[in-house]
Amino acid sequence: MSTGTARIVLDMSGPDFCDASGLSVLVAAHHAAKGRQGQLRLVCPQRRIRRLLHITELTDVMPVFDTVAQATATVKDREEEVLQPWPGLQSEVTS
Repeated sequence: MSTGTARIVLDMSGPDFCDASGLSVLVAAHHAAKGRQGQLRLVCPQRRIRRLLHITELTDVMPVFDTVAQATATVKDREEEVLQPWPGLQSEVTS
């Protein structure tokens, strides 16, 4: 990622496990996208991984969506864009 705005949607619907190495990669990708005035958006339907993202507070800096369609529907080229993270995350994590 050397030029332009980075708008990345990472589909994590395949893996059902994520460890510290995986979290480190997510943080590095987030910083790389942010360094280019972009954003990393995660698609993560698995409850176990969403819970880990919430516990580590990564959901505070990376929006998490249930589907790729939801994550890409909010992608715009405007700076004033407001992103809406996955709406069910808080209720499922705390239950």
